[in-house]
Amino acid sequence: MSETKKYRKPVLKTLGSIQQITAGSQDGAFTDAAFPAKTPADELTFSD
Repeated sequence: MSETKKYRKPVLKTLGSIQQITAGSQDGAFTDAAFPAKTPADELTFSD
């Protein structure tokens, strides 16, 4: 029989305000993981 692991309560760590965490984000010329790598942003199409 396998040994039961002891439960450890999750801990929430504060990393900073949402403004601090996202301060480096910006729009770019290329896409993220939802599209093939290096797809130019101006070549995207969206459907409704």
